[in-house]
Amino acid sequence: MANEISVSSTFTINNNNLTYTSTETFNANQALQGGPSNGTQQIGTSHEAIGVTDITSLGWAVFKNLDNTNYIDIGLEVSATFYPFLRLLAGESVVVRLSPAITLYAQANSTPSDLQTSAFEL
Repeated sequence: MANEISVSSTFTINNNNLTYTSTETFNANQALQGGPSNGTQQIGTSHEAIGVTDITSLGWAVFKNLDNTNYIDIGLEVSATFYPFLRLLAGESVVVRLSPAITLYAQANSTPSDLQTSAFEL
């Protein structure tokens, strides 16, 4: 189908007596064609804006921590204070749907680390 994004995820836990599986699949409309943007950005140990260019209305994004040892926190800045709400350990990635006008910030744990961002129009 045209103008469509397909999202699939499987989340499974097997830890002693705890067993859980969730599989989600759905389609989302992409009204505007645009992306991916922005590539790889080195994130420092002080929070900084995640650069996204050539996208006028943020939609879906894929974030991947390219570092081999350090985590990267992603969050919001309010009155110069960083509030992380997402943590990507070394090598982890996440797919999220963003609010169209949001500015996200990131901060590396102990040394600057590379964050790969692929953002797409809404």
